[in-house]
Parts: sequence; structure tokens; C-alpha cells
Amino acid sequence: MTFPFHLRSRIRGVSTLVCVLLASGWVFASVSAESVRLDLESAFARVDRENLALLINREAVEQALQTAVRERSRLFPSIDLEARQTRSRDAIISGFAREIPDLPRRTYSSRFGAMVVAEAPIVDVIRWADWRIAQFNAEIADLNYETVRQEVYELVGSIYFLHLRNIGRMEVIEANLERDRALLELARDQLEAGVAIQIDVTRAEVRLARTERERLQQETVVMQSALELKRLLRINMDDALNLDAIEPMRVRPEPVSRPVMESVLANNVEYRSAMDALDRNRYARRAAGWQRLPSIRAFGEWGYADETAWSGDYEEEWMVGLSVRVPLFEGFRIRANKLEADAGIRAQEWELQRLEERLGAEYRLSLQDLQSRFEQIAIARRAMELSERELELAENRFTEGVADNRDVVEAQANVADAHDGLVEAIYAYNLSRLEYARVRGNVLLVLRDV
Repeated sequence: MTFPFHLRSRIRGVSTLVCVLLASGWVFASVSAESVRLDLESAFARVDRENLALLINREAVEQALQTAVRERSRLFPSIDLEARQTRSRDAIISGFAREIPDLPRRTYSSRFGAMVVAEAPIVDVIRWADWRIAQFNAEIADLNYETVRQEVYELVGSIYFLHLRNIGRMEVIEANLERDRALLELARDQLEAGVAIQIDVTRAEVRLARTERERLQQETVVMQSALELKRLLRINMDDALNLDAIEPMRVRPEPVSRPVMESVLANNVEYRSAMDALDRNRYARRAAGWQRLPSIRAFGEWGYADETAWSGDYEEEWMVGLSVRVPLFEGFRIRANKLEADAGIRAQEWELQRLEERLGAEYRLSLQDLQSRFEQIAIARRAMELSERELELAENRFTEGVADNRDVVEAQANVADAHDGLVEAIYAYNLSRLEYARVRGNVLLVLRDV
């Protein structure tokens, strides 16, 4: 399609503008992208400031706290200023009025009042109980926040270790690529020298192609774990992450004993939250019986009144009083509240037993897992050394022409598996340390040898 000249010039102008904007956007993105260096401690420190799940839960704590403040306000006197202007019409319907024709059949009246109205609870155990239960809920919300905090710490730590593992695997693949290229070059040299045959070259090319495909796949895996860590810590998605490597520290856990298990339970925020919930339910059960007690309140009014607000001829008026309310029949509501509280107590007691059994099993398993994973690192290192020695011997045999390169290809695969096994063993041990710290009640213990 051919455009007129003026349209072609406009199209060129728009195209130039778009190119300039795209180029400036690319330059801006390249300039704004930064390199973020993280160690595990700084990652945990960033969680409290940046993690959205934790920030949302922190607001839930604030809501529970203000609910307790609102319930407490009901225990204080309330004082209001009230102004009211009314006009009414009253009908006169007595028989005497009907017998007198000239007597008005209706009357009109106006009234304006401005007064201070006050009310104060003197004895109201229900309001007191509602405030105390709201305090329990605020304490539970704070412990739930700490539970979420520990869960986010654990998630960030696991993603941190996962990203380190993915980077380690990428380094292993890069080393494999160097060995595969060297093998292909050696195979071609041996073919030219008449020592090797074409299948040796083809076998080396297949090995190189397979490793290049693994590298492409691993690039995606590295990007995925990096994006997940950036999302958890609210880091710019275009920034580059540089994580400090972590040497596997030997953790010496405390063996199972009664004091240790009591410490595990006392430090576990989920268990403490369940204990507070049990105390709240027991208090609610006692408060349910208080609903039969009378409530006493004082009230009063003081102000001025007249026909209209603008008459200027006000009269003072006041009223004070004391009221007592005793529940006589409430439709079995109090009994239902007691039964509901009893069910909550029983459920919470079962929940505490479930937590004790679960934490006891998790602690014992974490001890076994820590010891096993640490020993596997030494085995993985030994396997790596042996595989590298095997590769060296196979390369010497192929170079000397006494064997084809099948042994070299197999030895290279063993070296790759051994290096990858070491990376995986370190990753698994770090996860075990993370799990042990979580069971002990504080994920931050993973930062030191405990």
C-alpha cells in the first residue's frame, strides 16, 4: 500500500519518536537496575520491613489491639452534649371537649432543650469480661503475628538456600561445558591423528549438546528462584541478586530430655498462642456464669429548655438517676454460652496435646536429619574426588590411544553427578538446619552454630 507524502512523513516522525522513547526506556531501565548483595542475616532483616504478608498481619494485630481499647472504653463514663428542637400537635378527644363548640380540638407545643447527658457503669461484669477477652484476643493476635513471622523467615531461608543451590548447579554445568568442549577438541585431534574414529567425535558432540540443553534449562530455574526471593523481599525485579555463600556449619543439637522438650514448647509461638487461647476460653466460661449478675449504672442530665432556641428565656432543668438490671429469663442464652465455652475448652486442650506430640516428633526427626545430612556432605566430597580421579585416568587412556572415549564420556557424567550431589547435599543440610531452628522456636538460630 502506498501512502501520500504527508502521511509518510508523519509515519516516519512517529516511528522516530517511538524509537527514541523505547531507547530512552531501555537506557532508563539499564540505569535503574542495580546489583543487590544479600547475606542470610540481611535477608531476614529485610523481611520485617518489606514482606507484604508480614505487613498485612501486623495490621491485624493493630486491629485486635484497638478492639481491646474500644471494649475498655465501655467501662468509662460517657458524656454527650445534646440539643433538640421539637414541635408537636396533640388532639383533644374527651367527651367534655365535644360538648363545647368553641373549645379547640387540638393543641400545639414547641420545646427546645440543650443539655449534657452522662452515663456511667458502676457494676457491669459483662463489659469487664468483654474487655478482658478482647485483651486475650490481642495477645493471641500478637503471637499469631510472630508465628507468621517465623513462617516467612523459614520461607525466605529456604528460597535463599534454593537459589544458592541453583547457582551452584549452574556453576557445575558451566564446568561440565568446559570439559565437554575439551573432550570434543581432543576427539577431533585424535581423529586427525588417526588414533580415534568418527564415532568418538560424534559421542563428544552428543555429550556437549546435552550439557548445553541443561544449561538453558538451569537458566530458567535460576531466574525462578531469584524472582521468588525478590518477591518475598520486595526487591526490584530487574535488579541482580548477589548472594553470599554459606559454609555448612556443624550444628550440635541438644539430645532429647524433659528440660529440652519443655524449652521447645515454651519457645514455640504456636504452642504459646494455643495456651493463651485456652486461658481465654476458660475465662469466657467463667464470664458466662456472670451474666446472671445484676448490672448497676448511674445516669443524669443537665441543661436548659424553652419553646425555641432563639427565645433567650431559658429555664434550667436536670435529672439524676440510678438503674439496676437483673436478668430473669433470657431464653436459655446463658446456658448456651456456657456449653459453647466448654466445647471451646475441650477443643483447645486437644489442640495442645496435638501440638506437644507433633513438636516432640519434629524435634526428634530434626536431630536425626541433622546428623545424617552433615555426614552425607563428607561422603559427597569423597565421591567427587574419586570421580575426578576416574576422569583423569580415562582421559589418559584415550589420549594414549589405548581406548575410545566412551570411558571419558561416562567418567565426565560421573563427575557431573558427583559435583551436583555435593551441591545437593549442602542444600539439604542447610534445610535441615533451618528446620531444626524452626522447631526450637526461632528461625534466626540458623545464623549461628546452635
